[in-house]
Amino acid sequence: MSPRGRLQSEEAARRIRRVTRLLLAAFAAGVLSSVVFLVAMSTAGWLSVELPDGTYHNSTHSYVLRHYGGLWRRCWVEWDNSSSSVMHREYCRVRTFFPSKEAVETDAEIDYKIFDLCRSEAAFSVISLLLSAIPNFFTWYSIHEPRYMFKRLAGSLHLITAGCIVVCIEVFKSTVDHEKRKASVGFPVGSVVRFGYSMYLAWTSFTLFVLVGITLFVLSAKRKGDRARSDREAVENEPVIIGRI
Repeated sequence: MSPRGRLQSEEAARRIRRVTRLLLAAFAAGVLSSVVFLVAMSTAGWLSVELPDGTYHNSTHSYVLRHYGGLWRRCWVEWDNSSSSVMHREYCRVRTFFPSKEAVETDAEIDYKIFDLCRSEAAFSVISLLLSAIPNFFTWYSIHEPRYMFKRLAGSLHLITAGCIVVCIEVFKSTVDHEKRKASVGFPVGSVVRFGYSMYLAWTSFTLFVLVGITLFVLSAKRKGDRARSDREAVENEPVIIGRI
């Protein structure tokens, strides 16, 4: 092999290694973003409401000092001084997604729209998590398959997953806004409403999915002939003519 050909081969090998490392980093970031969103959707740190003066809870005969929750459960911190000793307790319950008609009609603090929003945010969280597995698979596949279309497919699916996460977050915010207007007991005047760590984890997952999607689109530039990183990539990126023989 001539010196010029040897230099071209070494340069092509360096390009392949560089792209492979970037694809491996994109795959790792995609898996990390899926894990981060799994933690976000399964924890109860999306919302925290502090009640400085406390709100009397009829069912437990105690005062609610704080309540918090996520997509799947709600928790309450209560203070009970009915006995000789003051007692603080904390308990959690799974959110109700399909209430009975009697429960909605007898409770002025809830309505059907709240449960519609709750079901929507839970559905989009599950869709986002399941959908995130598909772009991660195609990212891993594109490491071994140089054809540009697989990188673009993986990048598009990453961006679609990011969009589903945004929808989940915004629906959750809409649920909170609706409950503020409807549930005066849970959100009394003077209460302090904060979004918690689970919400920030969801935004982190969204950011990672967007960055990975953009990275894959940058790496998916169609290179043919001498511009290809390898002979195999040059062949794979040639147009395929499908027709009758």
